[in-house]
Amino acid sequence: MEATVTFIFNQNSFQISCKSDQKMGQIFSQFATEFKVDKNDFEFYYNGKKIDENSTYLSLTIANNISISIEKKVENNEMSFLYMQ
Repeated sequence: MEATVTFIFNQNSFQISCKSDQKMGQIFSQFATEFKVDKNDFEFYYNGKKIDENSTYLSLTIANNISISIEKKVENNEMSFLYMQ
């Protein structure tokens, strides 16, 4: 099974096609490469739960075209919210 993940960041978008057995960490790395950011500066959440980078897309039972929140880590524990669909 293949799915499309769309990242929206700083008013730019980037689509990634992924396979059901692909690890989320690989998907996050593609996001970081495209937007020239360090993926370790961000945390990724689905339904309020942090996504484990070692989880596969299929194991999360994520439907295509859903929203995942991207939270930027900030030293003083404040978070800024971004979204991907």
